[in-house]
Amino acid sequence: MIAFVRGIVWDIREDSLIIDVNGVGYKVYVPIAAFDDMPIKGEEITLHTYMQLREDSCTLFGFEDTEQLYVFNLLLGVNGVGAKVALAVLNTLTPTDVIFAVQVNNIDVFKSVSGIGKKIAERIVMELKDKCGKAKIPAQNIHINETQAVGNHDQAVTALTRLGYNSSDAAKMVQMAMHELPQNTALETIITTALRLAAK
Repeated sequence: MIAFVRGIVWDIREDSLIIDVNGVGYKVYVPIAAFDDMPIKGEEITLHTYMQLREDSCTLFGFEDTEQLYVFNLLLGVNGVGAKVALAVLNTLTPTDVIFAVQVNNIDVFKSVSGIGKKIAERIVMELKDKCGKAKIPAQNIHINETQAVGNHDQAVTALTRLGYNSSDAAKMVQMAMHELPQNTALETIITTALRLAAK
């Protein structure tokens, strides 16, 4: 099993990279839109990989970090979700987005991903509920500052728009949440509460 690939970016395609590893070109399917910094031809890159073996093919999927790889594997465990669909999810949502959406039963987030309908979205939430229910969401992934009280409203709205809500709906959700919470509530709790209330 290939755990990672380190080499030079030889070519950049719509859904994959060709990585030159000591003169051998590996085609690695990646969530291009999820890269913090877009790959550049000629630069060295390291990708954490998942290798899919079939009778007639061997396909590599690559990710910038282990969090992406972890969520990719979670998604593959959902009945009806293949590697291309799981990749599409991570091309649209961050690992934090996925965990948030599952924890609060938000199927609309997954329906916003190309190729995912209501049935698959519901299945993702239902089948990953136990696995994501106790997952800790890294604050830095959604720009959370737990000690910052001022500006939490705007930051929460921004985080919700990243999850697929329009700014008007996000503002209403945050307002509802803040009515139920103490003034000095951490931003992460505001967002989680807003999503929980919206899912009712």
